[in-house]
Amino acid sequence: MALGKGYIKPKKGPGFKQCFYSEGQIPHIRLFPYFFWMPPHTTGGRLACLDQKGKPIMLESVHRPWLGIVLLLLVTFATPAPGEETGPVEHGPRDRARVALTFDLCQVPGRPAGFDRAIIDTLVSTGTPATFFIGGDWMRTHPDETRELSRNPLFELGDHSWSHPDFRHLTPEAIDEQIRRTAGQMQALTGRTPTLFRFPFGTWTPESLKTVKAAGLTAIQWDVVTGDPDPAVHAKDILAEVTRHSRNGSIIIMHANGRGHHTAKALPSVIEALHAKGFSLVTVSELLQPKPSPTLQVEGDAARP
Repeated sequence: MALGKGYIKPKKGPGFKQCFYSEGQIPHIRLFPYFFWMPPHTTGGRLACLDQKGKPIMLESVHRPWLGIVLLLLVTFATPAPGEETGPVEHGPRDRARVALTFDLCQVPGRPAGFDRAIIDTLVSTGTPATFFIGGDWMRTHPDETRELSRNPLFELGDHSWSHPDFRHLTPEAIDEQIRRTAGQMQALTGRTPTLFRFPFGTWTPESLKTVKAAGLTAIQWDVVTGDPDPAVHAKDILAEVTRHSRNGSIIIMHANGRGHHTAKALPSVIEALHAKGFSLVTVSELLQPKPSPTLQVEGDAARP
């Protein structure tokens, strides 16, 4: 079951494909028709696959698997009440053919990550906007690369915490420190103050989301998962996932810290395929902008003051 450091995936079989944990503990979930995520506090496990007969296939011991099925039904059919907290942003408006490419640049202190130059070169040569969610400790060890990204008008930078911890296990004070320390590092290096935030591992609680919002940040998740931290996910797999699952308003997650193993190879084809499907590529901030209101065209004498 184990695949390298921090990767777990089930045996392949009919009706489902691989799912895995990334970065040691928490899943970057690949969304296929036959599996779904079960939060640990409701099921005792983290990720489940469903076979063609609908039978859950668990990656970890789950003491109450039926709760996961109930959760799936609730997530599928429940409609939040007006004003109810709905969680981080997972996509932009669905009425415009625009998609945002996002790249995480993060590391855990003591485990330095890299910088995938080929990804940047492809984005620049194709004139493709992108949003980078950058960790504070990564900026500490990559100050020149951080400044380079900041200077390029194609790119925007978001906060991705200082040391990439699981925010579910932090106090509000510790969360605030993670956010503000990272924002301070970015401000010192680039003069920019981030307005977007991405939770490490994509895990959050209502309390952590509240703390992020109190810091003036918009929490950004994703709705298209490339699975690029998995060495077994090759360029053709990344392209297939993006092509299959991208919709109007999609936010696509990838990695540019050397841990997106085949991302650089896949990226030119990904960009080409998205354009071929009629999508414009924009930053997350551009993606979330409301559609301009139509203006009335007035002709003749009525147009004169």
